[in-house]
Amino acid sequence: MDAHGLDSSTHRPRHLPSPAAKHHLLTRQLRAVSRSFYLSLRVLPAAMREPVALAYLLARAADTMADSAVLPAGQRAAALRDLRHSLTADQPAPPLRLHPAAQPTDTALLSELPTMFALLADQDAQLQPLIRDVVASLIDGMLLDMHNFPADAQPQLRALGSAAELEQYCYQVAGCVGEFWTRIARRRIPALAHWQENAMCRLGTDFGKALQLTNVLRDLPEDLRNGRCYLPLQDLQALGLTASDLLQPQSAATLRPLLHSWLRRACDWYTAAIAYFNAIPRRQLRLRLAVLWPMLIGLRTLRLLATDPHWPHAKQRVKVNRAWVYRMLLLSPLLIASNTLCNRWLRRDLHGLVDDTAGQ
Repeated sequence: MDAHGLDSSTHRPRHLPSPAAKHHLLTRQLRAVSRSFYLSLRVLPAAMREPVALAYLLARAADTMADSAVLPAGQRAAALRDLRHSLTADQPAPPLRLHPAAQPTDTALLSELPTMFALLADQDAQLQPLIRDVVASLIDGMLLDMHNFPADAQPQLRALGSAAELEQYCYQVAGCVGEFWTRIARRRIPALAHWQENAMCRLGTDFGKALQLTNVLRDLPEDLRNGRCYLPLQDLQALGLTASDLLQPQSAATLRPLLHSWLRRACDWYTAAIAYFNAIPRRQLRLRLAVLWPMLIGLRTLRLLATDPHWPHAKQRVKVNRAWVYRMLLLSPLLIASNTLCNRWLRRDLHGLVDDTAGQ
């Protein structure tokens, strides 16, 4: 950028966000939409925090467009495609598509898109394409999800076709984030310069897929009630079931082996996540905590699912209770510098989960 505030490669003015606008976006707005992920974002090393938070906010804006109940599916898809085009073509933020009946929190987030794009333009040249690519991949996943489960179609329960489709879905909405996180970390933290990027990206991808598969299994009861079944139809048919059968409580016993099969797949991906954690130098305490917390919560969630006799017909979502989370937050800083102690903690839940599904 030259002295006149122009991008030297294109000679276009770059309207950088004011310090106040940037602070509001990365604090109040981020906290309002990030929920539990806010913990990991805030504990990240300072060098990673801004690009990761920005990618998260852009993805949440896209997700808000995809989920807006006050707009027809066609308009939501068009808004997503406009956002994707603006990102990949390095254009200004697309015009806002707000509806008078939109939720105030949705309106507030989408109104921040120009600030997000201005902050994106101000990122390091190495980081910009990484942010653009991961958000574009996430938008592709949202568009695919809208195609697989069209909201405006005749209401009926639909299922993904195959295990490969479920794995691809897990990659597009979370695995790609593990890859992005890895590339950002290696570029921003000198202590990670020794990482073999491709190998670590593979581990990071499996880490992300583990977390998303956890979400899929946890949210299955609610998704079924909303006409979505992420368990593959091929798997269901092998058990003599259809997607509609899952709405019937008497299907639970027949479905149990399939749940345990996907729990074991999640275990494989969490094993890769543990290897990812072990590759982070022990002095990188903040990064280790940001990686450890979602693993511990994910594994605990899967153990609760494995032993829940009401899954997938539970009325309430299975989730880790607050007391357990507070205990985790208190204990983890005391153990975080030790691979031995952290691995013992992680593998206790991982091996317990394997035991829970043994023989199924």
